[in-house]
Amino acid sequence: MWEKAGVNVSVVYGSMPPEAYRAATGTTKNLGKENGAQDRVPFFACGISSVMHPHNPFAPTMHFNYRYVSLARCQSEQILIFHTTYVRHSTL
Repeated sequence: MWEKAGVNVSVVYGSMPPEAYRAATGTTKNLGKENGAQDRVPFFACGISSVMHPHNPFAPTMHFNYRYVSLARCQSEQILIFHTTYVRHSTL
């Protein structure tokens, strides 16, 4: 049924500088040390991506991505970001 198909999974985590946090969230606030905030902001991100090409040249190709990002500026604050894309390419 499939001529070619692939799935990729990625998981990354670490800490980002305050400038990257401001760029990711669109905030202009100074992070500082109030409320237990840290200089660097911990993050976790993961995603899965797939592309499928069928044998039939008249059947559509499919591509999708699912992404999840979690940012925690301090113990009491956590920002979750979900992103999904799905594309079906038609040959006609």
